[in-house]
Amino acid sequence: MAKILITGASGLLGRALMTSFYEYQTTGTAFKRARRPLVRLNLCDSALTRRFIVDLQPEIVIHCAAERRPDVSENDPDNTEKLNVGVTQELARIVHSIGASMLFLSTDYVFDGTRPPYAPDDRTNPLNFYGKTKLLAEKTVLEVIPDSAVLRVGLLYGRVEFPEESSVTALLQDVRSQQTRYIDHWGRRYPTFVDDVAVVCRQLIQSRLQKGPFSGIWHWCGNEGMTKYEMAKRIAELLSVPTDHLKPDTNPPKAMPRPKDCRLDFSRLESLGIGQRTPFTAAMRKVLGALGERQT
Repeated sequence: MAKILITGASGLLGRALMTSFYEYQTTGTAFKRARRPLVRLNLCDSALTRRFIVDLQPEIVIHCAAERRPDVSENDPDNTEKLNVGVTQELARIVHSIGASMLFLSTDYVFDGTRPPYAPDDRTNPLNFYGKTKLLAEKTVLEVIPDSAVLRVGLLYGRVEFPEESSVTALLQDVRSQQTRYIDHWGRRYPTFVDDVAVVCRQLIQSRLQKGPFSGIWHWCGNEGMTKYEMAKRIAELLSVPTDHLKPDTNPPKAMPRPKDCRLDFSRLESLGIGQRTPFTAAMRKVLGALGERQT
């Protein structure tokens, strides 16, 4: 049975991946939120990381660990570049040295959002520092490990440990507020359930194990385009709470540039029979239920 290593396994997507890969010899690493059965590993310590991976000898590494918050990335560029680019580059070198392969999780923010939908080979043009670091990391992985794959995904949400873990569930604060809240109604996002992404990752890796090397760039995201304002209204409906205090903000963001519409073209994966997509309402029922929120 193949050995799988998942970095960032304590995160929103990492936890879903650990569940999805239960049938494999799967090891998950984390740092700040490491708890059993995860292995505490500081990926910024390249010597320690090398010893760990050489000893483990995984066949495939799924690299999820990253600074994924665009606002934090913009305000802390040095640490963001270190984790998103530097760590990824060193990890790719280590993985290549033992003859293993990598599946690297990236983002739709590598595009500028002006000409959706975006196919995997379309021109990239990230607007913010977060998107730029993820694009640099993509290029590093593909250059260092020819037998590697990049999976770009949309706005992630799922069962969270705290609402702010995803910008989708963070909308609960606005929904539950007693005060007027202006919510983005400019940018169109495609909320993507992490359980579905985990299934796509498993299917990709199963294809690799059964049919041989896989490589290149792949896309997956939800197929329901919504602004955050529309997501908040949908969540409020599930909770049967008033929405009069929720107001649409149709202005582009001022603090940091964000793409308007980064819809991903996922037809390449679907043509291979790969994919799972849970409707937003059905997935949010699971997410809200896990948070103990009462629904209608």
